[in-house]
Amino acid sequence: MKKRWRSLRDAYWALDRFLGGQQRPTRSQRWVARHPVKAGLCLGVPFALFFWTVTPEEEPDGFLFAVLGGLLMSSCFGLFAFVERLRQRRLRRLGIWDGSGAGGDPYEVRKRSAPPGEERGAAGTDRRVSWTEALLVASVCWVVNCLGYAVLAALDEPGIAVAPLLCIGLAQWFWTRHRVWPAAVAAGLAGIAVLFGTLDLLRPDLGRYAGDALATGLAVTAALGAFALTCRVRTRAGGRNH
Repeated sequence: MKKRWRSLRDAYWALDRFLGGQQRPTRSQRWVARHPVKAGLCLGVPFALFFWTVTPEEEPDGFLFAVLGGLLMSSCFGLFAFVERLRQRRLRRLGIWDGSGAGGDPYEVRKRSAPPGEERGAAGTDRRVSWTEALLVASVCWVVNCLGYAVLAALDEPGIAVAPLLCIGLAQWFWTRHRVWPAAVAAGLAGIAVLFGTLDLLRPDLGRYAGDALATGLAVTAALGAFALTCRVRTRAGGRNH
């Protein structure tokens, strides 16, 4: 049993390392790790207000639903912040990071340390997204998406969506690994187009929860595909220019 848990732990840290988990934390990540409760509240309160806004006025338990939804989102964000704290502790144990704020952003470090005239190449070392990485990130999003909608179906909460949670995770991956803004814009447009284009087509046949889960998964896949393709195109164009 211990060997099985050790294998699962090693597999988790291998996935974390592949997704950039051994990079030194940025300033915002350090703040989140130090204040997980505050981070959860900062992101949970806007969600509670959003749930309260979209709740029908004739719904008698609308305020309670908004509060519970905000608490649920705050708990999720607080859990992610705690995981980030554990990651930073592990970086200290491995000797990768000494806990200081110097050089917290690897993107900026590479850009500042590049020789004159080569800033674009240095900043672009992590700008090309491999299809393997895009597929792995999409697979993780599909798992979280399916589990999230399974929980929502069990709780019978049709007013909550898993998409915001996926967007937060993808934004973290984007900011840490591949900060390419044109690719992010392309991914956002592709994801929104696929999401709203497939919702009305899938809901009548599959139901709300299954239809929303499939539409969200397709939207994430399309967004990651557009992101990876745009990154590769821009990298090739930059290579030809230099």
